[in-house]
Formats: sequence, structure tokens, C-alpha cells
Amino acid sequence: MTIKQAITIGTEKLRQKQIDQPSLEAELLLAKILKKDRVFILTNDKKNLTIKQNLHYRYLINLKTKNWPTAYLLGQQEFFGLDFKVNKHTLIPRPETELLVESALKLIPNKDPITIIEVGTGSGCIIISVADNNTNQEANYIAIEISKKAIKMARLNAENHHLNQKIKFIKGGLLSPIIKQQFSDPVMILANLPYLTPNQFKSSLSIQREPQSALISGNDGLDLYRQMLKQAKGLKAPKLTLIIEIDPAQTSTIKELACNNWPQAKTEVLKDLRGQDRIIIIEALK
Repeated sequence: MTIKQAITIGTEKLRQKQIDQPSLEAELLLAKILKKDRVFILTNDKKNLTIKQNLHYRYLINLKTKNWPTAYLLGQQEFFGLDFKVNKHTLIPRPETELLVESALKLIPNKDPITIIEVGTGSGCIIISVADNNTNQEANYIAIEISKKAIKMARLNAENHHLNQKIKFIKGGLLSPIIKQQFSDPVMILANLPYLTPNQFKSSLSIQREPQSALISGNDGLDLYRQMLKQAKGLKAPKLTLIIEIDPAQTSTIKELACNNWPQAKTEVLKDLRGQDRIIIIEALK
């Protein structure tokens, strides 16, 4: 079977299952198997596949028809201009989360020391993107993750981007591993914690293959944020800033939680490209 024939068959199978952009998906999966880019696929369409390549391709196409995310099938996802390895134990990086990285980079001082902590690092895409783009050499980086398998992937991504010596990875839940630590420099906390409700998860077919623990957090989606904000209140640091990603419907509740923990807190809400509330910046004033 030639590349062109394989693409045609794969595209038709994906189209029958109403998969978005079926021809693109078919090309990406075949490119993965051949270890080539799409340009090679399109310019060498008469090349024959081996039996092993053909079987592997059919296997991936079959998984895609069952709503497996392409990022998992490819084993990688681009985020903030960098490639990250992902698997079923990590959340797939989303474009809207890039706003969190952009917000952090704007608020990090140019020269002064600062400790940047990501809570629930997953694949490590946020903390790695910040560390890779931040020019402040006085910044320290800490990434916390409760999943042993996820933190293994985060460390691998950090190594691939030559940042494994710069970022300290700690296994643990939320801020628990560092809650007793005394910070002499300002602290910035970054978090894209699970914020979906069970109903939101059930109603979205596109996320059914991703780890529920990385998506759902209580009946209103805010259990983990409640816990983290309460922990952050006891953090010993001269200055504390939190930058968190939320569901647009949670804006008022997060603002209320911030004020409950820090009555003088200043909050700023940033909208994503669709005009929806997505990032909240909390300046935790005591």
C-alpha cells in the first residue's frame, strides 16, 4: 500500500466517525509512524509502506476513531513554541493556557530574586515555558505534582529543554511540600488545577481519554483551588502573587475566595482569545 492509498483509507474512516479535519489527522498519524514530517508525506505519496508500518497506521487510525486525542497518539504536543512529550497520565496542554505563561512573564521582575512555584505541573509545560523564556537569572523554579507518573514526564520534558538543573521537581499535593518553608524573596504561584465539574467532564467527548484527576475538582470544580488558596494564606513570604487558570463561570467565586483569605487582595481578570474570563491574578496583600 502506498502513502497516498493509506491516507485515503485513513481519512475516510475518520470522516465516517465525524472526526474533525480527517485528512490532516490521517497525515499526522502516518508521519508519526514514518518518523517524517507532513511535507515528506505529501511529496512522497507513491512510496510503499512496509507491512509493519501499515499495521501500526491502521492501529492508530482505529484509536482515533474511538476519540483518542491526537496528542496522545503522537506522544507530543506543542505549547508556547516548544514541543512537550505527553501521555495518558498528563493533561494535554491547551492554547488558552499560554495566557497564563504570558501573564507570569510580564509580572516577573527583570533582575530581583523571585521564587516561581507551579502547583500541579503535569507535563511541566507551564513552568518549563516560563523558565525557558524568562531572562531574570535570579529566579528560582519549583514544580509540585502529586502524580508519580506525571512528574516523571515533567522531568523528562525539562531535560529535553535543558532545564532539569534549573527547575526543582517535588512530589506532593498542592503546596503541602513547601508550606513550612520560609521564603526570603517574593513568591509567584502558577496553577492550572482541575476546575471542571463532573457534568462538564461527562458532556465533553474530547476529554474523555484524559485523566479525570487532572480535570475534575468537586461538584463546582473548585475544591482544589479552595485548598490551595487556604494553604497559600499561611505561606511565609514577603510578597505573594497567584496566577491561576479558571472556567469563565468561576470568576466571582474565585474573587470571593481570594478576599476571604486576603481581605485586601487585589484581583485582575484576563480574557482568552474567545473573550472569556480565563486567568485571574491575585495580589495577596496581608
